[in-house]
Amino acid sequence: MARKRKIPKAGVAVHTGDTVVIPAGQIRVSLKRDSASGTFTRDGIAWFMQMLYFQGVAEAPAGLDALLQGYMDKASSILERSALLDGIDLNSEAGASDAINRLMGRDNTIEAWAMRVIGAGAQVRAALADNDTLTAVWAMNQLANSRAMLLFKQELEDLVWRGYLAEEEADGNKPQT
Repeated sequence: MARKRKIPKAGVAVHTGDTVVIPAGQIRVSLKRDSASGTFTRDGIAWFMQMLYFQGVAEAPAGLDALLQGYMDKASSILERSALLDGIDLNSEAGASDAINRLMGRDNTIEAWAMRVIGAGAQVRAALADNDTLTAVWAMNQLANSRAMLLFKQELEDLVWRGYLAEEEADGNKPQT
Protein backbone atom coordinates (compact mmCIF):
# COMPACT_ATOMS: atom_id res chain seq x y z
CA MET A 1 0.00 0.00 0.00
CA ALA A 2 1.39 3.37 -1.04
CA ARG A 3 1.90 5.84 1.77
CA LYS A 4 0.18 9.19 1.60
CA ARG A 5 2.43 12.15 1.02
CA LYS A 6 1.76 15.35 2.84
CA ILE A 7 1.70 18.21 0.32
CA PRO A 8 3.14 21.45 1.68
CA LYS A 9 1.02 24.61 1.59
CA ALA A 10 3.77 26.44 -0.28
CA GLY A 11 6.66 25.29 -2.40
CA VAL A 12 7.22 21.92 -4.01
CA ALA A 13 7.47 18.57 -2.25
CA VAL A 14 10.39 16.52 -3.59
CA HIS A 15 10.97 13.06 -2.21
CA THR A 16 13.75 10.51 -2.62
CA GLY A 17 13.61 9.08 -6.12
CA ASP A 18 11.57 11.96 -7.54
CA THR A 19 12.85 13.70 -10.65
CA VAL A 20 12.28 17.43 -10.88
CA VAL A 21 12.26 18.99 -14.33
CA ILE A 22 12.10 22.75 -14.69
CA PRO A 23 11.79 23.99 -18.27
CA ALA A 24 14.57 26.27 -19.49
CA GLY A 25 13.82 29.93 -18.89
CA GLN A 26 11.18 29.28 -16.22
CA ILE A 27 13.39 30.49 -13.40
CA ARG A 28 14.76 33.98 -13.95
CA VAL A 29 16.88 35.32 -11.10
CA SER A 30 17.27 39.08 -10.87
CA LEU A 31 16.88 41.87 -8.36
CA LYS A 32 14.70 43.60 -10.95
CA ARG A 33 11.25 42.33 -10.07
CA ASP A 34 9.85 42.97 -13.53
CA SER A 35 12.27 40.47 -15.07
CA ALA A 36 12.52 37.93 -12.21
CA SER A 37 10.26 34.93 -11.78
CA GLY A 38 10.30 35.15 -7.98
CA THR A 39 11.41 37.24 -5.04
CA PHE A 40 14.36 37.07 -2.66
CA THR A 41 14.66 36.80 1.07
CA ARG A 42 17.20 39.08 2.76
CA ASP A 43 19.72 36.22 2.73
CA GLY A 44 18.79 35.47 -0.88
CA ILE A 45 19.88 38.94 -1.98
CA ALA A 46 23.30 38.40 -0.39
CA TRP A 47 23.53 34.96 -2.05
CA PHE A 48 22.62 36.41 -5.45
CA MET A 49 25.19 39.20 -5.25
CA GLN A 50 27.86 36.76 -4.04
CA MET A 51 27.02 34.55 -7.01
CA LEU A 52 27.40 37.51 -9.39
CA TYR A 53 30.66 38.71 -7.85
CA PHE A 54 32.30 35.30 -7.72
CA GLN A 55 30.82 33.70 -10.83
CA GLY A 56 33.55 32.03 -12.83
CA VAL A 57 36.32 32.87 -10.36
CA ALA A 58 39.44 30.87 -11.12
CA GLU A 59 40.18 28.07 -8.67
CA ALA A 60 43.91 28.26 -9.47
CA PRO A 61 46.27 30.66 -11.27
CA ALA A 62 46.03 28.52 -14.41
CA GLY A 63 42.37 29.56 -14.74
CA LEU A 64 43.09 33.30 -14.84
CA ASP A 65 43.01 33.61 -18.63
CA ALA A 66 39.58 31.92 -18.82
CA LEU A 67 38.36 34.25 -16.05
CA LEU A 68 39.58 37.31 -17.93
CA GLN A 69 37.98 36.05 -21.14
CA GLY A 70 34.68 35.43 -19.35
CA TYR A 71 34.62 38.95 -17.89
CA MET A 72 35.55 40.49 -21.23
CA ASP A 73 32.95 38.41 -23.12
CA LYS A 74 30.16 39.49 -20.74
CA ALA A 75 31.22 43.12 -21.09
CA SER A 76 31.37 42.75 -24.89
CA SER A 77 27.83 41.36 -24.97
CA ILE A 78 26.63 44.45 -23.09
CA LEU A 79 28.27 46.68 -25.68
CA GLU A 80 26.87 44.63 -28.57
CA ARG A 81 23.29 44.98 -27.22
CA SER A 82 23.63 48.69 -26.46
CA ALA A 83 21.33 51.11 -28.28
CA LEU A 84 23.92 53.80 -27.52
CA LEU A 85 26.48 51.96 -29.69
CA ASP A 86 24.03 50.83 -32.37
CA GLY A 87 25.53 50.73 -35.86
CA ILE A 88 29.14 50.47 -34.68
CA ASP A 89 31.26 47.44 -35.63
CA LEU A 90 32.82 46.79 -32.25
CA ASN A 91 35.10 44.09 -33.69
CA SER A 92 37.07 46.54 -35.80
CA GLU A 93 39.72 49.03 -34.70
CA ALA A 94 37.75 51.90 -36.25
CA GLY A 95 34.57 50.71 -34.52
CA ALA A 96 36.29 50.54 -31.15
CA SER A 97 37.52 54.09 -31.66
CA ASP A 98 33.99 55.20 -32.64
CA ALA A 99 32.58 53.54 -29.50
CA ILE A 100 35.11 55.33 -27.29
CA ASN A 101 34.22 58.65 -28.93
CA ARG A 102 30.50 58.02 -28.51
CA LEU A 103 31.03 57.24 -24.82
CA MET A 104 33.01 60.46 -24.18
CA GLY A 105 31.25 62.40 -21.43
CA ARG A 106 29.11 59.37 -20.53
CA ASP A 107 31.46 58.03 -17.85
CA ASN A 108 28.77 56.59 -15.61
CA THR A 109 26.90 54.49 -18.18
CA ILE A 110 26.80 50.72 -18.16
CA GLU A 111 28.58 50.85 -21.53
CA ALA A 112 31.46 52.92 -20.12
CA TRP A 113 31.96 50.41 -17.28
CA ALA A 114 31.80 47.51 -19.74
CA MET A 115 34.45 49.23 -21.87
CA ARG A 116 36.64 49.68 -18.77
CA VAL A 117 36.32 45.97 -17.95
CA ILE A 118 37.49 45.07 -21.45
CA GLY A 119 40.36 47.56 -21.34
CA ALA A 120 41.54 46.44 -17.90
CA GLY A 121 41.34 42.77 -18.93
CA ALA A 122 43.52 43.52 -21.95
CA GLN A 123 45.99 45.39 -19.70
CA VAL A 124 46.20 42.42 -17.32
CA ARG A 125 46.96 40.07 -20.20
CA ALA A 126 49.58 42.39 -21.70
CA ALA A 127 51.30 42.94 -18.35
CA LEU A 128 51.41 39.20 -17.64
CA ALA A 129 52.85 38.55 -21.10
CA ASP A 130 55.55 41.15 -20.35
CA ASN A 131 56.22 39.67 -16.87
CA ASP A 132 55.30 43.08 -15.40
CA THR A 133 53.83 42.00 -12.07
CA LEU A 134 53.21 45.48 -10.68
CA THR A 135 51.23 46.58 -13.74
CA ALA A 136 49.34 43.25 -13.80
CA VAL A 137 48.28 43.71 -10.17
CA TRP A 138 47.30 47.34 -10.81
CA ALA A 139 45.29 46.39 -13.91
CA MET A 140 43.59 43.53 -12.05
CA ASN A 141 42.56 46.05 -9.38
CA GLN A 142 41.13 48.28 -12.13
CA LEU A 143 39.32 45.28 -13.58
CA ALA A 144 37.83 44.23 -10.22
CA ASN A 145 36.57 47.72 -9.45
CA SER A 146 35.23 48.31 -12.96
CA ARG A 147 33.43 44.97 -12.86
CA ALA A 148 31.97 45.82 -9.45
CA MET A 149 30.59 49.06 -10.88
CA LEU A 150 29.25 47.20 -13.92
CA LEU A 151 27.38 44.80 -11.60
CA PHE A 152 26.12 47.78 -9.60
CA LYS A 153 24.77 49.41 -12.76
CA GLN A 154 23.17 46.15 -13.88
CA GLU A 155 21.59 44.95 -10.66
CA LEU A 156 21.72 47.46 -7.81
CA GLU A 157 21.56 51.07 -8.97
CA ASP A 158 17.77 51.31 -9.31
CA LEU A 159 17.19 49.53 -6.00
CA VAL A 160 19.70 51.69 -4.15
CA TRP A 161 18.16 54.84 -5.64
CA ARG A 162 14.61 53.79 -4.66
CA GLY A 163 15.81 52.99 -1.13
CA TYR A 164 17.56 56.33 -0.91
CA LEU A 165 14.40 58.15 -2.06
CA ALA A 166 12.24 56.22 0.39
CA GLU A 167 14.54 57.17 3.27
CA GLU A 168 14.53 60.81 2.20
CA GLU A 169 10.72 60.83 2.05
CA ALA A 170 10.48 59.08 5.44
CA ASP A 171 12.67 61.83 6.91
CA GLY A 172 10.38 64.47 5.39
CA ASN A 173 12.97 65.73 2.92
CA LYS A 174 12.23 66.29 -0.74
CA PRO A 175 14.51 64.00 -2.78
CA GLN A 176 16.82 65.45 -5.41
CA THR A 177 16.54 63.72 -8.80
